[in-house]
Amino acid sequence: MREGFEKQLHTFGEHIKEEREDGEENALNDIKRLELIADAAIEMGTSERAQEEVYYKQQKKQEIVETLHERLRAFDHIAKFEYVPREGKTVYYESANKRYFLRGKKNEGERAITEGEMMTDGMWGVAYRMDASVPRSTAKRFFIESAFREIHDLLGEQISIAEADSDINRGSGNDTAYEAIHERGKSREETEGELAERMTQSYLRKLSYDDHVPFTVIDTDPEMDVEDKIDFILRFDGHDRGVRVDVGVQFTTSVQEVTIQKKEKQIQQVKKRLHAERGAPVQDLVLVSIPIHETLETYRVWEKKKTPGGPDTLWSIDTKRRVFEGVLQKLHNIIPESEIVSLWVAIEERIQRHAA
Repeated sequence: MREGFEKQLHTFGEHIKEEREDGEENALNDIKRLELIADAAIEMGTSERAQEEVYYKQQKKQEIVETLHERLRAFDHIAKFEYVPREGKTVYYESANKRYFLRGKKNEGERAITEGEMMTDGMWGVAYRMDASVPRSTAKRFFIESAFREIHDLLGEQISIAEADSDINRGSGNDTAYEAIHERGKSREETEGELAERMTQSYLRKLSYDDHVPFTVIDTDPEMDVEDKIDFILRFDGHDRGVRVDVGVQFTTSVQEVTIQKKEKQIQQVKKRLHAERGAPVQDLVLVSIPIHETLETYRVWEKKKTPGGPDTLWSIDTKRRVFEGVLQKLHNIIPESEIVSLWVAIEERIQRHAA
């Protein structure tokens, strides 16, 4: 994210805070807001319309933060706090079995749900209620994860709006790439490749909650996607690996040699640039090619009932293994083959227990 853009968001945020403290709209605040938007348009080389969109998304982000703080304060002061959104099935906890269950409508019965499914299903627009039986640490984490996901999505929209409209990108091809990211899921459907990438992220995120894998999945933003060819980041904080290592992953379902060679060339160019940069977002960058078949069909089947875990839950055990191994096998300098094998054995056993 460009330094000037971060400064701009901070300036917008300060004014939004001042407006809230005033408690009511007034002409002076309106004039200052319009001046800030006009100044930002000049500084960032965009239209005022684009900056106005960025401003109001910043306002929404701050509303989410304020709501989160209110919920956490209530949570800390009320003995049996229950998080009840407008919609969503209820998650409750059986301490005897140390398992979470999902309580739906009367004719739906109940279903076991993992912590990873609870924390990541917001990626698919699925909301849950936290029953008072859910451990407070888990419920708190759920509040925070849900809020951060919304904030990150809004930040991505702000970046894609500003960069698509920027003089710097106009006519370069990057402007259309940013525009495509902004329109994804709005005026256009995700491509099969984009959907497969999101399913892969969802799957790996769940593993970082439910299994003792040595990585977490870190969100990227549109600039990393367009400029650095990074779809998502795997962060290794392993106790036996010394310093933290962030590895950028560009994901593709293509196995065509021409496509792979083109992407590998792009990756090498980006790696060379990143290695020369101070504060680069990743220490390494890899291309992962895994053919995942019938992605759209799998998604459409899942969408009918929206079962916990997202559409990747419907993958066969073989597909889950291929995705897990396919991603980590590119990282033998970080995680040895023997560890990948032992991790998968434990993951498969846990999946089978959960399905029983």
